[in-house]
This record gives sequence, structure tokens and C-alpha cells, in this order.
Amino acid sequence: MESRRGWMLIDFPVDSELSFLSAVANAGPRDAFYVRMTHWAAPDAWDVKIKPMDAAMFQGDQPSDFALRPLQVSFPAYDLPELTRRLREHIAGRTVPPAPADWSTVGRQLPTGSLWMRAPAERSDGPDGPSRGFWPRLREGSACRHSSECLP
Repeated sequence: MESRRGWMLIDFPVDSELSFLSAVANAGPRDAFYVRMTHWAAPDAWDVKIKPMDAAMFQGDQPSDFALRPLQVSFPAYDLPELTRRLREHIAGRTVPPAPADWSTVGRQLPTGSLWMRAPAERSDGPDGPSRGFWPRLREGSACRHSSECLP
């Protein structure tokens, strides 16, 4: 496809894709590569999609039965050498300690020393009442009334 010239595509089973992304992220610094990999607004941001697939595509005599099958990651071809290097580091058991990322290419700066999102299992009372899941931790004086208003 012409619009994806210069881009690499990899399809994974859903669970494997998440492990792949974690391995790649943990095996290198939180640099421009990391920002492209994790933030949709970064220049040349990686595109990660989950695709519903109908089992009837392969067995035309069967009723439709959709499932989330391949998870596809698309990234610029110039990231392949760094991706390969990080995968080798992961296989060798080497990781890079977590550190703040430079989000300037996406116009996002997190306050130093603050936790932006709560862990998924932590319960929080948001403005819409009790919720379970990701809820931004609001700073005093914040005008956020809903989670979508607080996101970077």
C-alpha cells in the first residue's frame, strides 16, 4: 500500500503483542524511539491496532464468529535497527532502569515527581463517582471535571 511505504508491519496474537511492546520498551532508554512507540501524537508514531477477524472468512459454510485475533504494530522502517538491538538486549536479560521520557515532541510535560495515572487495580473516586481503572490523579486547583479533560 502506497500510504505505508517505508513502514514495517508485524501481526501478533494479542497477548504476545503486549509482551513484545513491554520487552522493547524495557530494553532501552525512554528516548525518541520510545516516544514514537508509546504516544500517538509523536512524529512517525507507531500505529498499534487490534483487528476483529471473522472465522467464517476461512470456513464459508460456518456462521460468522468474530474474535480479536491479530494485533498489528506498524512502525517506520528506520526504527528496525533499534528495535532489533532492543530485542537482543531483552533476550540477553538486560534492561534499562526506568527514567522520565522527553515528551517535548508531543507537547506533553508531566510534573516532576508526580504520578500521572493510578494503577489499574487501585480504586478511586472521580468526579463521576467511584470508578475502577485508570483515573488521572488531580492536582489541587485542577479544573478537570472528567478524565478526558485531564489527559495530556
